[in-house]
Amino acid sequence: MRGSLVSVCCPQKLTSACSTSMTDIPMLARPSAVRNILSGRQTQDRRPAWKAPVLLGNRTPPPGAKIIYQNIGSTPVPYFCRPTIWQEVRPGDRIWIRENFFTEGGPFGETFGYAADIPAEHGAPRLIPSIHMPRHLSRLTLVVTEVRRQRIRDISHDDILTEGIVEENSLVGVECFGEGTIDIWGLRCFFDGGDGDGYKSATEAFTALWNGLHGSRRGQSWADDPEVVATTFETHCCNIDQIPARVAARPRVGSQDDLITSGAAGTKSGTATTV
Repeated sequence: MRGSLVSVCCPQKLTSACSTSMTDIPMLARPSAVRNILSGRQTQDRRPAWKAPVLLGNRTPPPGAKIIYQNIGSTPVPYFCRPTIWQEVRPGDRIWIRENFFTEGGPFGETFGYAADIPAEHGAPRLIPSIHMPRHLSRLTLVVTEVRRQRIRDISHDDILTEGIVEENSLVGVECFGEGTIDIWGLRCFFDGGDGDGYKSATEAFTALWNGLHGSRRGQSWADDPEVVATTFETHCCNIDQIPARVAARPRVGSQDDLITSGAAGTKSGTATTV
């Protein structure tokens, strides 16, 4: 996750129900998201299916956009939303992670390191933003195994835990008992970069994580309940060009109509696009 990972190039549009050519997608990752993926805590990621709404006015909506109406006062006003790149992702596609990094000996020197590996107590070197990471320095490749469409608030408890949320039995209070005290323990949920005291539920923690990433965008907050694309992936701790041949040879499968649409009532349509 959610990451925490947003800027990507546009892959080629899928034109058939099954294609043998996979798509390679660069994706930006915050240090906390990289640590989640490296540790195995995160194996799913959710992204908005639609970009923020734009006032339609007298314009013609671009291809693929949807029209929505939002009230201004008591008057419904038309807006259009462009599809995000995540609607094009299919099982078999490969995501190579771009993360903040540093080098020595020039902009792309012979020695380099990653911001996610720097201990918090150490001073950070001068970092190069993730958008500038070249493909050959990437160390993480995610192979997409399943793609689903759902509303963000339809996420299950189990799926929340695959987004990097951790449940722990933690000290939540102290009560006086006679001349001494008793420690009170309870379940708390945490994520890298979240409240150090934890959250009372996994949903509360994921809500904070989601809003921290997307809440400032119009129509994308947890309260707005936007439509999202949920990807499940296998993590390969290697450069995308060093990934095992058996993985690289997997076919890209599925069409737009094959996406699993999940909601409060469970899976509702189509063939599961999994590999």
